[in-house]
Amino acid sequence: MNTVTEETWKDVSGYEGLYKVSNKGRVKSYYGWNGHRYIKRERIIKGCLQKADAKKDYSRVVVGLYKDGKCKVHKVHQLVAKAFIENPKRYPMVNHIDGDTTNNDVTNLEWVTQSQNVKHAYVTGRRGKTVHQVDREELVKMLNEEVTYDDIAKHFKVSKGTVFNMIKRLKINKIYV
Repeated sequence: MNTVTEETWKDVSGYEGLYKVSNKGRVKSYYGWNGHRYIKRERIIKGCLQKADAKKDYSRVVVGLYKDGKCKVHKVHQLVAKAFIENPKRYPMVNHIDGDTTNNDVTNLEWVTQSQNVKHAYVTGRRGKTVHQVDREELVKMLNEEVTYDDIAKHFKVSKGTVFNMIKRLKINKIYV
């Protein structure tokens, strides 16, 4: 049975009376610029996709919230979690359960430790192995098959210099055969 949850709204902490966030991952403003001055009006804010940590395949939804003439960018998933999900263990991070970083519905979010978040990223395929986490035999096999630095870098989504340094370290440790 597919149940539809009603959208509920709560004040954004620190922006009470100015902005609200919903359990569906939307943000609403109660003031806006009419071309001459700020007026009281209710409007859903369209979030922006922000590339995170220079990773081309990882984006998150952010909104700019204004208070006292200053704008601060907030991650929507964190606003939703702070408003709707208890955090008794005071975990620092919010995880997207389905791995979709644009799905900010409260049912898709949970508080986690950084370690739990990284493990979840590997499980959901959001994050692949880095060259430093590769089994040494796998890297040696790639080198023996005459795979280029560029190909290894592209495969592990790291720079060519990182690959070079890793291979150099392996040669020094007599792992490279």
